Amino acid sequence: MTSYLGKYSGTWDQFANLFLAGHLVYGDWLSHVEGYWRLQRQNPRNVLIISYEELKTRLPETIARVGYFVGKTFTADVIEKMANHCSFAEMSANQMVNREVSVDTQVFDMSETKFMRKGIIGDWKSMFNAKQCKQFDVKYNRRLEELDIKLDYNL
Repeated sequence: MTSYLGKYSGTWDQFANLFLAGHLVYGDWLSHVEGYWRLQRQNPRNVLIISYEELKTRLPETIARVGYFVGKTFTADVIEKMANHCSFAEMSANQMVNREVSVDTQVFDMSETKFMRKGIIGDWKSMFNAKQCKQFDVKYNRRLEELDIKLDYNL
């Protein structure tokens, strides 16, 4: 497992429990991003939220959406070139993206795995056992509903 803020020495089960309880450096994922969702609702012209799932399933459309958000219109040819450049295959081969060069190794330890992993939606579930998956789904589906956030992380 890659460690961005020092070496983690516990087991995966211990880490998963810490993650589900929100006892990590940034808290739990949803608490970490909740403020951005609220800010986007208050200032939709100033905050754009894009999910990994959107990028994987609709990259050209998402590129066009980002362009529109920043006041730019891209031709189909430019969008195609950008989509190719931003594809998982291209980015996973990029040494800068993977922090293989010009990296502070005291902060980012990339010796165990690359920054870009598999590029698969929902791959996180391959790390969790059935009980952990259920705990995650129960917790996050409830919280997403409470916050009225539409996010399909199970595509």
